[in-house]
Amino acid sequence: MLQNAWRWLEKHPIISGFVGTMLGVLAAFWLAGRGEQNALDTATKQRLHLAYLECGYNAVIAKDILDEYAEKNDVKIAVKRLGSTAASAAFQDANVLSLLPNLKVSLLRSYVDAIGDLNQSLEIHRGIVEHFGYKQTVPETISRQDVRSKAAAVFANVVVLQEELTEYFDKELYDDDEKSAIEDRVKFIKAKALRGEVSLSKNK
Repeated sequence: MLQNAWRWLEKHPIISGFVGTMLGVLAAFWLAGRGEQNALDTATKQRLHLAYLECGYNAVIAKDILDEYAEKNDVKIAVKRLGSTAASAAFQDANVLSLLPNLKVSLLRSYVDAIGDLNQSLEIHRGIVEHFGYKQTVPETISRQDVRSKAAAVFANVVVLQEELTEYFDKELYDDDEKSAIEDRVKFIKAKALRGEVSLSKNK
């Protein structure tokens, strides 16, 4: 059948030329679409990579809160707040569903919501502590327990989410030595700032 079709096209050069042009156009559109999708997938993978890193930072803060707020006889206020910028960006990425199943996308949302709940509880606890003069009271105890519960929820979400996003963690984009060097530099400049040895001059 194909041989007959080719013979027929050979006898009708105008039609065969048109068919060839159309096939070329379709191939070009297919390649362009494939290239565009690859670019979208790369951008989404980078967002998931950043969300994975963000989980690591939030795990440390959540663990600190769990430990600090466990002391019943000591009223403390957590200064640090957890961020969910990277996870929110990944969740809002319209292309994320091409890489993650619905369940994992839902997990991203749960993680973001858990962080929001914890941050809100931290603010409420801070207000209670300041209102009662940093004294241990029944409202403070109840609020502190709520904070610990929310911190535990965040920590659980962090652990599970990192496990689910492990394949999107690109080690080539994360250099431990470079990270340590940057952190050391920040600490060095911070120490200089505390000693009053810094200047905003571009020449220094």
